[in-house]
Amino acid sequence: MKRVTLLFIIITCLLGLGPSAFGIGNAPRGIHLTWAEDDVYHTMAISWYTKMEADSMVYYDTKPHDKLEDYAYKERGVHKQIRATDVIFKNWYHDVILRNLKPATTYYFVCGSPVGWSDVKKFKTLDPQKDIRFGFIADSRRRGEGRYEIEGPAYPDARIFVAQGLAAKNPNFVAFGGDMIMSGHEEWEWEAWFEDIPGNLIASDGCIIPMVPAIGNHDLARYKIPGKQYDVTDETDYDIFTGLFALPDNELWFALNFKDLRFVTLATAGGIKQKGLSTGDRVKREAEKQVFFLRKQLETNDKKWFITQTHYSINGGYGIKPGDGGWGLIDTWVPLYEKYKVPLVLTAHSHHYMRSWPLKRFAIGQDFVDFGKNLELWPKGPPIIEMANDSREGVTYIVQGNCGADTEWFEDGTAIRIYPWMAAAYSRPSFTLVEIKGDQCYVVTETVGTNVEKDHLRPRGYVLDEFTLPYTTEDFPMAKYNVAF
Repeated sequence: MKRVTLLFIIITCLLGLGPSAFGIGNAPRGIHLTWAEDDVYHTMAISWYTKMEADSMVYYDTKPHDKLEDYAYKERGVHKQIRATDVIFKNWYHDVILRNLKPATTYYFVCGSPVGWSDVKKFKTLDPQKDIRFGFIADSRRRGEGRYEIEGPAYPDARIFVAQGLAAKNPNFVAFGGDMIMSGHEEWEWEAWFEDIPGNLIASDGCIIPMVPAIGNHDLARYKIPGKQYDVTDETDYDIFTGLFALPDNELWFALNFKDLRFVTLATAGGIKQKGLSTGDRVKREAEKQVFFLRKQLETNDKKWFITQTHYSINGGYGIKPGDGGWGLIDTWVPLYEKYKVPLVLTAHSHHYMRSWPLKRFAIGQDFVDFGKNLELWPKGPPIIEMANDSREGVTYIVQGNCGADTEWFEDGTAIRIYPWMAAAYSRPSFTLVEIKGDQCYVVTETVGTNVEKDHLRPRGYVLDEFTLPYTTEDFPMAKYNVAF
């Protein structure tokens, strides 16, 4: 560092000037909040990146200040560059964990270092006495070239509208089901994602909304040319994701406990070090590593509600094939879901919204072959399914992959498969909001950013699907695709 720059920093610090006085080109970017520990009421992790190496500091207090020395608390964190196989990111990534926070309290903070500080930001710790409301979105990755939206916004507007629409609902946190970007090794894509998604997850009171992300297959380090050269061959493929977010335990599968809710994040990205395996086999081996963890979380659960999120959809609209990622979960996690009657399983990967009827049993027979979306193309019979008239006796699965990824594949039904267990199926940029109120769980999915110039389109905020758990039903009408449009 040049002496004149160092002298400027020292003089500025002695004068006690505000944070903006230090902004000389290395200010924090991509600021986002997570929980790095299973203590959502007394901790918060603040993360960001800088263009150059710098210290990792957070000054914070229950009221904002113009001078850093006026803040009552400060915490130092860690910074690193992210490396995975042959990928080395140029930016420096910072994590600072704040502990011993007061619940139900608004905190103001400034993060960075003497060579660049952020503006004053704020967040609010959760109130352990209040009900939990959270959002679920996934698949915001950039669009493939040569494809165009038939209706609604395209990249990047779609994912920005989804983030803004969800933030307007003021959720306590936002769960993200993976596939944030197209190619995990591309640092510029992550930079854009932090601007478009966390950058717009700001509540109406100006507080940053924490995130609980799950890894997706596109978030792997070696996802370079999807569909052409996708070959996971190194165990460091997870390291970009875990380097970008500060999360509990191994940062891939973990549990967070809220009032009346245990929320479990599981990993299905297919990052297994072995060539020649199908995606389904990769995911199955990945899922097998988590069976003990999932069973333990189920056995020890003392909350009224148990909800999981992961990336690959178990029974979504991409079909059910031995090579598909969801196939790898049918013999590993699904039996546990059914045994412990997990009320709600959140998944993504398919770029549409799907809700199932409560399933008491979902399995695949030895001779099952899925040739397409039409039921008559099942020469050896459909999957083995048993639906429950009472939602408390079955598992409700949701697919929500509408946060900006390509949706035009599904406009005419060419890539979507409608199965008998589906209660709802749509494909529009949208978000799902889950609200826990004691013995009830209210779930609503809303579309965003549609074009209201055409009569057959619905305005932003149109409800695609809503239901409340628990419920009972006498019959199970099969979904009609995009029935609202």
